[in-house]
Amino acid sequence: MPPSNPFDFSDFGGRPQAPPTGPPSGGFGPPSGGFGPPSSPSGFTLPPQAPQQQGPAGGFDPFFGESGAPVGGEEAFGGPSAPMGPLTVSGPPIRLMAAALGIAVLGVLLGLVSVLLGSVLVALLGWLLAGPVAIGALAWFGAADTRRRTSSVYSAPAWLAKANWVVLGFSAIGIALSAWQIALWAGRL
Repeated sequence: MPPSNPFDFSDFGGRPQAPPTGPPSGGFGPPSGGFGPPSSPSGFTLPPQAPQQQGPAGGFDPFFGESGAPVGGEEAFGGPSAPMGPLTVSGPPIRLMAAALGIAVLGVLLGLVSVLLGSVLVALLGWLLAGPVAIGALAWFGAADTRRRTSSVYSAPAWLAKANWVVLGFSAIGIALSAWQIALWAGRL
């Protein structure tokens, strides 16, 4: 009985294929023809021998080519590899954090001035700076920092997480002082 063809899908529909013509191969092994080199009369073919790849210390090393130089001048699909530039270390946008902290501190100062002077306009300005503007700057910092964290090398100082809470603390104090003055003014109406 001739060996079955593993690529015969005629049982699953489509047009039937004609059985292979020609003499069956003698012995075991892959049939001749197809994708490989022609087989010998016995049906076996041996692949050509590649020279041994040796690294700088001698012995087989798959990462070094025949000449002893490191392999890697080509991409996986045969094209030349693009030269890789130097890696740059990216960090958080500290200027945005400093701006958020400065705005929050300015909001606290305006809140204190509004308490001393009793001015509702200064209180509104302090609330606006300590609230939406400072927290918006902190959110802008968070978005920019998240984008920078996707770079290949990222390094942030250890104090950065604490600075985030400091900005939020100053914002809360500035909002509270200003809101207190605004509430006192609204209560007198």
